[in-house]
Amino acid sequence: MKFTLILPLLTLLLLGSSLIFAQDNEEIEYVEVEIDFSMDIPEELSEYDESWIKVKYGGENAPDIVYGNEIGSVTIGISFYVEPLDKSDLSEFAYASKMELVASGVEWISSNREFINGRSTELLRFYSESTDGPTIYNIIAFFIFDGELVIVTFNCLKSDELEWRESLDAIVHTIEIG
Repeated sequence: MKFTLILPLLTLLLLGSSLIFAQDNEEIEYVEVEIDFSMDIPEELSEYDESWIKVKYGGENAPDIVYGNEIGSVTIGISFYVEPLDKSDLSEFAYASKMELVASGVEWISSNREFINGRSTELLRFYSESTDGPTIYNIIAFFIFDGELVIVTFNCLKSDELEWRESLDAIVHTIEIG
């Protein structure tokens, strides 16, 4: 699949592990970004429309593209950040993200670096509590494309983990970009 995104160039500033949003009164420059990105998506998951993404994730930190099942218990989110991040900073960024997650009280599973289709990818795995109660199994994949940060998240209910864990791990290894 090929994505063409029109993103606010100055919306997100990555400072360490913090995300700072531009003030409403600032002039924001928009840029069109074409990305050749592919990933195997199970047939049980379909692309969510913008209104369902807002319901599921809220407004500010929602992924750009989301696939999921009908009830939202299994999701794959793709976020493209138009902010430069050097490949040498990727591990540091993933580590800072891990520390922020651990400080927020998630149950940590693992973190590691893998080379997926020739691209260095940082993977974080953990359990988190959802806002409406059930525990969520999470995988976050961080990688760099053309000097920009790309984040892909994979989530399912902990109660569905045995059914989906292998599939989600396999999907991570089908990511191709560039």
